[in-house]
Amino acid sequence: MSLTKPRGGQRPQFGLKSTEVHIKQKEFNYEKNLVGYFLIYGSAILNSPRTVHFKQILVPAKITELDWILFGLEVKGFTGEIKYDDYGLIQRPFLTSTYVQDKLYVAVLFLVDNSRYIQLEEHVIKKIFLQTLESTAELVKSRIPKLKLETDVVANFMISGKRIIAEYINGDFKFNE
Repeated sequence: MSLTKPRGGQRPQFGLKSTEVHIKQKEFNYEKNLVGYFLIYGSAILNSPRTVHFKQILVPAKITELDWILFGLEVKGFTGEIKYDDYGLIQRPFLTSTYVQDKLYVAVLFLVDNSRYIQLEEHVIKKIFLQTLESTAELVKSRIPKLKLETDVVANFMISGKRIIAEYINGDFKFNE
C-alpha cells in the first residue's frame, strides 16, 4: 500500500500495488469508504504470494460479541497516558471474558507498579484497587448496561506479570499471601 502526500489542499490518494483499484478524490467519503478500502486491501494481501504462510490466520475469527465489546472498550478506554489513581499504582487494565465454575464473568486484569505497591499501606491499596475496579466496571456498563460488579465481574491485581497480589470475585475482595 502506498499513501501519496497530498498537494495543495488535496485529500490523500490511496493506491494498491497488487490490484487496480482507483477511488476518485471527489467521491471518497472517508467514514463510509475506508472500511471498503481495507476490505479490498485485505483481499489483495490475502491473495498475495508473499503472504501464503499467513493464509491460515487471515480468516475471520470466532469471537463472541462480549469479547468484541471488551476489546473495543480496552482499545478506546485504556490506551494512551491515563492516570488511574493519584499514586500511580495501577498501570493498565486488560479486559476479557472467562468462566469460573461454569459461570461467565467479565474478567479484568490490573497491572500494578511494584515500586508504588511496596510504599503504600494496605488500606490505601485496597481503596485504590476497589475504586479503579468500580470505574472500570462503569466503563463496561456503558456497553453492557445489565452488568453488575458484585455478580458479573472478576478481577486480579498483578505485579507486572510476576504474581497476583489481590483478587475480586462475587463482591469479595481479598489480598493473597
